[in-house]
Amino acid sequence: AGDTKTASPAPGTYPFEITVNEAGIDLMPGIGNNTITLVDELGAGLTIDDDSITVTNTKTSKVLAAETDWKSSLTTTDSGTQTLKIKLPDN
Repeated sequence: AGDTKTASPAPGTYPFEITVNEAGIDLMPGIGNNTITLVDELGAGLTIDDDSITVTNTKTSKVLAAETDWKSSLTTTDSGTQTLKIKLPDN
């Protein structure tokens, strides 16, 4: 059985969690670039609160510093679709 979490979100907000490479495996071995990019897309009518993003190393429980340890970008199309990209360490 997995962990369960409950939340009482503010009206109109929906928290979610994404787990990436929990085992800390080098996903791009032999490549000079030691980062991976997570891409998440939300449909029109939904809004990403990019100020609420935190990145945590699950092996150490250390919260990584935005813009130092990881970087994000958010783009919105004319139709309202949002694409979030987060560049993370590959380990």
